[in-house]
Amino acid sequence: GLRHGEAVAQESSLAAVLLVALPGRAPVLQTKGVGALSVFVLRDDRVFAIEDGARLRPGDRIRFAVQGAGAAFVLVASIDGRRQVSIYQPSTALGPDAGAVTVLPDSIRLDDALGPERIFAVFSDRPVKEAEVSPALASLGAAGPEAVRRERRLPLPFAHASLLIEKTERP
Repeated sequence: GLRHGEAVAQESSLAAVLLVALPGRAPVLQTKGVGALSVFVLRDDRVFAIEDGARLRPGDRIRFAVQGAGAAFVLVASIDGRRQVSIYQPSTALGPDAGAVTVLPDSIRLDDALGPERIFAVFSDRPVKEAEVSPALASLGAAGPEAVRRERRLPLPFAHASLLIEKTERP
């Protein structure tokens, strides 16, 4: 595991690289007018952007960047092949510039659950409660790993974007 100082140093380097890497170079998953989600990975002192279906390892650190397309708030959550719902970023205010990229605070260390995990960025005009999103995520998880891989949308009254990762021992 990382000692606290190492984790802080890695967080800082990840943030610095993200600020340099984002303008015009990040693969972004977006539906017109919905908002966009980019995911960056820190592995072995390297930071890289990933695309839908990327193979990641347990222990990789991921960080999110979003474009709200006019939304005032974003919540980031996921469902994995074991039916585990995770709220990675509670509903967070976005800046007033609709086209601005917001790098969300903190990174997430991926757990050791192998298989698919679909990450959703949920955009809204007001703070969204975890309870408004978790049942839809749980329902998708209950449909099994193939549904997690296949379904890019949730039955939610909010705009959202998603990205699939596959956690494997070796990417």
